Amino acid sequence: MTHNTRTRYQTLNQFLQRYAFVNQKANSAQTCVCCQGDVVVGFYSRAVDKAHQRKDLSRALLKDLKAMLS
Repeated sequence: MTHNTRTRYQTLNQFLQRYAFVNQKANSAQTCVCCQGDVVVGFYSRAVDKAHQRKDLSRALLKDLKAMLS
């Protein structure tokens, strides 16, 4: 593993630990991760403002993500 690769993984792990995990526990955002073995190789987070929850916005965000990945 090169220094640049190691730095990218550290940055990704720091983000997930500082923000994604905390937000997940607080129910303010959901983060889904994709792993290769024990290494996180990708993720996405989704959040909807409380005032707009239960209006299918979360579903629309997932639909948009799916379209971007297609």
